[in-house]
Amino acid sequence: MDDFSSILTKFASFKAKRISQRYSESSRLHQACTYAMSGKGKYVRPVLTLLSAESVGASADDALHGALAVEMIHTYSLIHDDLPCMDDDDTRRGRPTVHKQFDEATALLAGDALLTDAFDEMGLTPNISADLVVQGMRVLSAAAGGGGMVQGQDLDLSWTGKQGYQQDDLEQIHRLKTGQLIAASCAVGCLLGAKTEYLHDFQSFGNHLGLAFQIIDDLLDDSTSTGKSVGKDKAQGKLTFLSMMSREDAAHYAKSVTEKAFASLEQTGLTTTDALRQFALRLLERKS
Repeated sequence: MDDFSSILTKFASFKAKRISQRYSESSRLHQACTYAMSGKGKYVRPVLTLLSAESVGASADDALHGALAVEMIHTYSLIHDDLPCMDDDDTRRGRPTVHKQFDEATALLAGDALLTDAFDEMGLTPNISADLVVQGMRVLSAAAGGGGMVQGQDLDLSWTGKQGYQQDDLEQIHRLKTGQLIAASCAVGCLLGAKTEYLHDFQSFGNHLGLAFQIIDDLLDDSTSTGKSVGKDKAQGKLTFLSMMSREDAAHYAKSVTEKAFASLEQTGLTTTDALRQFALRLLERKS
């Protein structure tokens, strides 16, 4: 994603500064939080937040606290998903998962801390009305909570190793577990850009993009370049798109869903969404 190097650098620098300010080296819990947040990720969600803010005419700087909040929530979810009681994974972002690097209890608490601290982080947003910041917090909490990402994880666990599923079951898991937070990322950028009139279209864009992103993730399950355990979903009997269609059909479907995401952007009438479109295409074509 070389075209987005400047925005990635901006976010990475801000993240490193804020995490070092928030978490102490003398606390084992804080060390675990810092370890989790320092993993080399793609930063898809915070980049979407910053690009969405710019697309509605705001400065990316106005959305940095919101972008970091989104990444903190995403990282919490990864910590908890990797625990032995959930997906039981040893590798994340090319290195040991938090519970392997520390221990299960510390990992659980680190996830709790990041989730809770994320809302405090977003509350630090400057230059934006309190009403819009609160609205952004509500969007994030809805995406991350019992009707969003958490419910998606529950459904994912419930279907693991089972038969009798339909494509609608799979899409519900992906739209909740992945799509909701990606949609919230776009919505937060829109809100912190103070353009509530575009909120629905940006959420719709993110929902479609989230589904396409997860389809590609399913296709990459057997890749060594993702930083995750190779073939883990298949070995665990996870419900994925490759369990119901060919690789070619799944790739074609991801493309068609991405086109629906672009149609949502077109509904805004904005002429400043090219960067968002290009970023979405990069996600569709990614190999890791």
